[in-house]
Amino acid sequence: MPVLETPELAISYETAGRGRHAMVLVHGNFATWRWWKPILDRPARGFRLYAPTLRGFGASLAASRARSIDVLANDLYAFVHGLGLERVHLVGHSLGGAVALEYALTWPETVASVALVAPASGDGLEAMRSRNDAVGMLLRWTDPKWLASRIVLLQALRWERFAGTRRDSLARALAEMMPSAEPASVQFDALLADALAIDELVVVDTYEALRRWDIRPRLPDLALPVRVLAGGRDAIVPLSSLEALARALPRGQLEVWHDVGHSPQLEKPAEFATWLACVRPRPLDHLRRRLRGFFVAVRRWLRRGAGASSSG
Repeated sequence: MPVLETPELAISYETAGRGRHAMVLVHGNFATWRWWKPILDRPARGFRLYAPTLRGFGASLAASRARSIDVLANDLYAFVHGLGLERVHLVGHSLGGAVALEYALTWPETVASVALVAPASGDGLEAMRSRNDAVGMLLRWTDPKWLASRIVLLQALRWERFAGTRRDSLARALAEMMPSAEPASVQFDALLADALAIDELVVVDTYEALRRWDIRPRLPDLALPVRVLAGGRDAIVPLSSLEALARALPRGQLEVWHDVGHSPQLEKPAEFATWLACVRPRPLDHLRRRLRGFFVAVRRWLRRGAGASSSG
């Protein structure tokens, strides 16, 4: 497996395909690059695919932990820049959707398009915390902004490993994330092994990062095309939160696959690969992008001017 060395990181990644269009696939929580293997096995013509493993997961190494989404987005920029990729199509799944969206908002000039797959919706987990089920209750009782809550969650995870129940609980959780997938076809045992290898501190850090990540005020500034793919059987991310996310994006487009859960790339890999390939730029896209960028800049300038006038 290739590794990209930066001053702070050793980023392991996999790659596949050939072509002038670069596509970067960003995995979710409890995962590594392996969640993209079915897509790496069938790269679309004209695309070079890159699937890095985020800091704290798998074989990627770092001198410090990531406790915010912007740290992971900076890591992703270091990866893109380190490979010499000028403009990329970003694809993010779950947690990786948050990382991809943060990246696109920070470095839009390096992004051709964004595809978000069952992503974290950028509302500080508000929609998930309001659920009337065990997941919602757990999230409400374990808010990482309180140190005591963070310690309790960390010790609970460590006790689960010590008691020998972590493997079974993670296996159930992963199975719920891909309800229509065949375990053998997605190499479920390897996915489970990757999840088991993740340190409990990384689990808590990731939860804290998502809890603090409320991107809603910045969404209107993103002029890039953003496709959002939701699963009708997703037991993790509420469809209502992804509908709100797509509406808030100037060029957001929501698509729902009703027969899949949280992991369309594993549950329907052939269809997903086809869906990904539909991002090639049209002849006038560059001009349209420049014009949209101009109008976004004008809108920001007008808002700043209005704010200055009201304060005066």
